[in-house]
Amino acid sequence: MTDTSFRSRKRQPRRLMGQAKRPPHRTSLLIEELEGRVVPSFFPPTTNGIHIIEDQLPNSLSSAMTQFVATHIDGTQKELLSQTNQFRAINPNFTVLHYQLGTGNSPYDYIINNQWSSDWSYVNQQESWFAHQSYSGEPQSAADLASGRVGNNTGWDQADNANSAWQQYTLNQVLQNIAATGSNAWFADSYTYGIGGGGYDSPIPTRYQGTNAANAASWPGGVTWTTQLGNWAQAIENAFAQYNSAHGTNYKFLPNLDARATSWEPNWYDNASGVPFIDGAFLESFGQYTDTYNWTLSMNRGLNLTDNGKIVIMQPYPSSAPNTAAGQRQIDFFLGTYLLLKGDQTYLNIDYGGGVQYYPEYQLNLGTPTTPLPSNVSGYLWNGVYRRDFQNGFVLVNPGSTTYTLNLGGTYQKVIASGGGTMTDSQIDANGNYIGGSLSYQNVSSVTLAGGTAAIFLNSPSAVSSLVVSGFPSPSTAGTPGSFTVTAKDSSGHVVSSYTGTVHFTSSDSKGVLPADYTFTASDAGVHSFSATLKTAGSQSITATDTVTNTISGTESGITLNPAATSALQISAPASVKATSAFTIMLRAVDPFGNTTTNYAGTVHFTSSDGSATLPTNFVFSGAVRGVILGECIFDRLGPVA
Repeated sequence: MTDTSFRSRKRQPRRLMGQAKRPPHRTSLLIEELEGRVVPSFFPPTTNGIHIIEDQLPNSLSSAMTQFVATHIDGTQKELLSQTNQFRAINPNFTVLHYQLGTGNSPYDYIINNQWSSDWSYVNQQESWFAHQSYSGEPQSAADLASGRVGNNTGWDQADNANSAWQQYTLNQVLQNIAATGSNAWFADSYTYGIGGGGYDSPIPTRYQGTNAANAASWPGGVTWTTQLGNWAQAIENAFAQYNSAHGTNYKFLPNLDARATSWEPNWYDNASGVPFIDGAFLESFGQYTDTYNWTLSMNRGLNLTDNGKIVIMQPYPSSAPNTAAGQRQIDFFLGTYLLLKGDQTYLNIDYGGGVQYYPEYQLNLGTPTTPLPSNVSGYLWNGVYRRDFQNGFVLVNPGSTTYTLNLGGTYQKVIASGGGTMTDSQIDANGNYIGGSLSYQNVSSVTLAGGTAAIFLNSPSAVSSLVVSGFPSPSTAGTPGSFTVTAKDSSGHVVSSYTGTVHFTSSDSKGVLPADYTFTASDAGVHSFSATLKTAGSQSITATDTVTNTISGTESGITLNPAATSALQISAPASVKATSAFTIMLRAVDPFGNTTTNYAGTVHFTSSDGSATLPTNFVFSGAVRGVILGECIFDRLGPVA
């Protein structure tokens, strides 16, 4: 079955943008020398909110866009370590996938040992590593090797996945490359390429045609292509487990399984109990099928992953521009499908046109799901459509071609979105918030859902009872700007997405630079980010208060502010003293904001305009002194002295 109303825009392996073709060379493998690098498992939990892992990002992003990506996106792929470090300087948990083909080799550049390069000149010489037109089993015969490779229309050749030498070389390469780039997982792209013969160059070997990839009669010894995919995946998982145990890492294996809508293809990645043994999967084009059969098939296979706690990245491609009615309809359907699929580590990337992709719906906060993940999507059925409830609302998805008019049983706010897609710097405001699209809300008690559509509904807003101020970095350094969030909530702790009040800011730090008064908009959905600069060392707080109802307020307290670097020495002394009489002075090391820099470790020499004065000897500050010393002076001269 292939019926779909959304034309696929699936990406094919290619030379990646911004990377010139470099001369090929053989890469020496030095995994043993990388044992000291420890990279934890990232992939933050996705129970709340809509979580995004982007496709490849542009090579050069502005500081504003870098900040936005690091604070609004969970991760990306195909990054050099220097690029990854830019994001992790802001968000230490930023996740990065290492991209490398899962079942083939090509002359295209990819990241090898933290640089864009190619190993094709070496791999291309290993004829036994490739699949061929004829196949008599392992090892391939001389006749097999002479029969011509199995290639495809994207410019790479199919590997012989059962060849142990190819497997070892690939595993060594992948683990070296993950370590060198500080990545967290292997995104094994095009892992299931050629199922049904699709994309292969002519002539297509009989064993790959039609359903033969899973037909034991078409393969020597009955070891089918899908069996080989499973065997190779198990070998990868075993190798990763061994490497992680030896090196203290937690690398993950995420093959591209596409939309999981080929009915005859078995779940070759399941164990005997029907539970996936892989760490997770990249589901490209998932959600693009809108007919009931294919959508249900793919959803059940996707739920088998998320319901078993696997990492899933869903990446569909709209065929129409996001700013058109057709494009918005597709985006709504993708989002609805994602919310039904979403488990503990489920991520989305709606990809239209490349670059940084973002949509206003990503800001919605539905809260935690109150409908658990079912083992079968039929568990979501409600009056002919599929419904999942969340703490702050619910989603309805209607695959197929039947239109349903539904009584919602109460009044809810239907989310209406506009805009989104490839971002530009102009779509980020001064506080780092997204302004490239908008959200509005329509009060409804019933809805008509056409086939192939979805809709998100929020609970009718309760009265706002508080503002929650959170997220300012602590500890922080005096004079360093910090971002924080203000969230409008009701008495039950639910986000009030319709809040459009104006907030005023105050702080315990009288020197602090705070945001101007801000009026929330519908697109904020009850949550907005701000930036402030605190300057006084110690424990500080920031308070937001509604300008009309001052009982609606909130405070983030306990913000630890450390002094900035020492910029001056301040001397305190009596305004007048008697000549020849001893008196005490106090010397403080201070930062630009007058905070005592308790870690100052310089040496101080004293001078005076009174050439005959008795002054303290040179003094070396240390940690025990904590930035302040007392000294004794005697002036001999009458009159003004310094």
